[in-house]
Amino acid sequence: MIALKNMGLVGDRILVRPETREEQKTESGIILPTSVVDDNDISSGIVVMIGPGMVSGSNNKRSEDWMEESSNKVEFIPLQIKIGYRVLFIPDCAYEVQVDGKTYMIMQQGAVIMYDKDPFGLSIK
Repeated sequence: MIALKNMGLVGDRILVRPETREEQKTESGIILPTSVVDDNDISSGIVVMIGPGMVSGSNNKRSEDWMEESSNKVEFIPLQIKIGYRVLFIPDCAYEVQVDGKTYMIMQQGAVIMYDKDPFGLSIK
């Protein structure tokens, strides 16, 4: 069994704990038509882990005597999504995984269509 504390994500991937139907019902936030939710076109969840970001440029620089060793380091563009954000995402772009006996979704940041920094802000009714 995979343990969440031993996991790491690659690139611009995020790990989301999908919400149940009951968790998606709140008084505030964005309300989507029932037809959209029933077709599973959009889901919501809380971000529990993020990758380091997208690789910036190329790290295939030619090594020269005059170049510093640090110039060959890989640099990342940080993700816009952060841990704790509630997100609306496209489920067809996500992969379901079981970690520590719980269900999570792994997806690239591009699968997220909207986020809220307040985990109680967005909702699907």
